[in-house]
Amino acid sequence: MLADTAYDVVVLDATLPDADGFVTCRRLRSSGEWTPIIMVTTRGEAPNVETGYESGCNDYLTKPIDAVALLAKIHDYLGE
Repeated sequence: MLADTAYDVVVLDATLPDADGFVTCRRLRSSGEWTPIIMVTTRGEAPNVETGYESGCNDYLTKPIDAVALLAKIHDYLGE
């Protein structure tokens, strides 16, 4: 989808039905895509957070999501 449409921010779950969000993030980064990525997941353990940042995400939030915090991060990336 990112190849066909420009996005300002991507919110990506680490656990996807047909794929691993960490792998998806790595693929986006290896393709040269530098849209900010906010990883959202239930995986809050330190090794998973480290994997998230190593995969190329800009931010890592754990569920349950604080909607205000998520919106603040999105607004930061949008420059608002």
